[in-house]
Amino acid sequence: MRIALFTETFLPKVDGIVTRLRHTVEHLQRNGDQVLVISPDGGLKEYKGAKIYGVSGFPLPLYPELKLALPRPSIG
Repeated sequence: MRIALFTETFLPKVDGIVTRLRHTVEHLQRNGDQVLVISPDGGLKEYKGAKIYGVSGFPLPLYPELKLALPRPSIG
């Protein structure tokens, strides 16, 4: 199965969301699924066989460590 995971944060950041997503990606990969992670651009292109598609965004005023990406045709 081909699965896309959309997230507001991923590696190299380390927090509870990233830890849970890492475990999910690893589990899906072990079961033979093809995984694509769509997240804010962080430099990584792959994690344990799962492709990471980084999307550019701009920092949120109250949470500058988080980036907001607006939907656009180039994402799809």
